[in-house]
Amino acid sequence: MTSAYRFVAAILGGATLGMAGAAMAQDALPPQFLGLWQIVKPGETPSCSPADADIRMRVFLDRTEFHEGKCDFVSVRANADRTKAEVELSCRGEGEEWRDRQAWTWRKTETGAVLDLDWLDRDFSTVHYAPCRGDASAAAAPAVPAGACYDDGNSSLRIRTISASQAEIVVSSVQSRGAHMCNLSGMAEVMSGGWRYTERIDGVGECQLDIMIGEDRSVRMVDRDWTCKAYYCGARAAFDHIEFAPSSERGC
Repeated sequence: MTSAYRFVAAILGGATLGMAGAAMAQDALPPQFLGLWQIVKPGETPSCSPADADIRMRVFLDRTEFHEGKCDFVSVRANADRTKAEVELSCRGEGEEWRDRQAWTWRKTETGAVLDLDWLDRDFSTVHYAPCRGDASAAAAPAVPAGACYDDGNSSLRIRTISASQAEIVVSSVQSRGAHMCNLSGMAEVMSGGWRYTERIDGVGECQLDIMIGEDRSVRMVDRDWTCKAYYCGARAAFDHIEFAPSSERGC
């Protein structure tokens, strides 16, 4: 792979200037598109090596991140069977800003899932991505089954694994004698010993909620700087107050 091709692929379309502010996505990106992907040739297995970080991208619900840059989703339009999506992107990287429209196609092959990326407004060849399932973060995934749920009567947690690196979480907690609550749901990324939910909240800051899974399957939550609390909890409630003993694990 040439250096020029690596650069074009890594920044998702090159640097055509003229960025505008990102808007709320019009549709939810299907879950099979989420996770860590690496550029491959047809039938090739991704190395997922740190040495190939410049040809990888990580896809979140609201953005993609790649080597020395990121793109926010301005809009997402998925087809009925959720295997294709047209995405509009607002990107920045290496000191430049640009907009792009791309067609993403998720398909199964004999060697596994593939994500095909085509540019709608540019004359670039299709780029093929394969999922990285053996990267360091995925290897650190806690031993949580496809459906893990906790409920202690005041608080509840649902973790639904989407891939080796991502899970859908739903947190609900009633605190301060029922007067104040915390409620949050979304996609979390695997981290060493648990899951991490992150979200940039306008006017509030970076919400980072860590859901830590103990070896005994107990759960505790860490809300860095209490930014998630400020947006998702009442005045006398906090995520840091939420803990689950192993005995509170329930069937989903």
